[in-house]
Amino acid sequence: MEPFPWWSEEHRKLAEDVEKFVEENGYIAAETMWLRKVPWELVKKVGEKRWFGVSVPKEYGGLGLGVTGACIVAEGLAKLGNIGLIYDTTMFGGVHQILEFGSEEQKRRWLPRIAKGEILGAITITEPYVGSDVFSIETRAKLVGNEYIVNGKKRFISNAGIASIYLTYARTSDKPEDVAAYRHLTALVIEKGTPGFTIEKINELCGWDGVYNG
Repeated sequence: MEPFPWWSEEHRKLAEDVEKFVEENGYIAAETMWLRKVPWELVKKVGEKRWFGVSVPKEYGGLGLGVTGACIVAEGLAKLGNIGLIYDTTMFGGVHQILEFGSEEQKRRWLPRIAKGEILGAITITEPYVGSDVFSIETRAKLVGNEYIVNGKKRFISNAGIASIYLTYARTSDKPEDVAAYRHLTALVIEKGTPGFTIEKINELCGWDGVYNG
């Protein structure tokens, strides 16, 4: 992995560690992909290094190496197949949105656990009838008291079943002015086990062996 001029010494060291990790664990990745199994051993190892939280500030249990650090890890783990896909999905389906837009309570509740690999994330956008057209999402969420009641169905969700938190996009307004400004959607964090929240495993996607899809 060639270093870029803006990399810090920590980024360079991280890249070296990632390359070494890839060399030492290629056989595990190959075996789990061949057997179509979730690479839990690699998830544990990545968590022990806190790479799931490489972009998370140290105050929340991460390494504090920003997006550059996350890209270094993502590029390296991509060589190992399924663990790379699980890593990317967790970064998009938990870390980034919570870090950028979550409340202080949400950050302290989930980011330290994600950083250590104790929980994985998923992002739920794609739906049966609108595909990945975010603007046209049909899932609805209605605020009742202090809670949202969510009704809808998602499809082709990576990490479905193995993730503990699901960043779920839902329609919360039909006002023309909100729709025109893309303010008609809200991202909600739904935890696995929430009453009424069910997961159905469907066939794996081509090239995503060992990554659950639902």
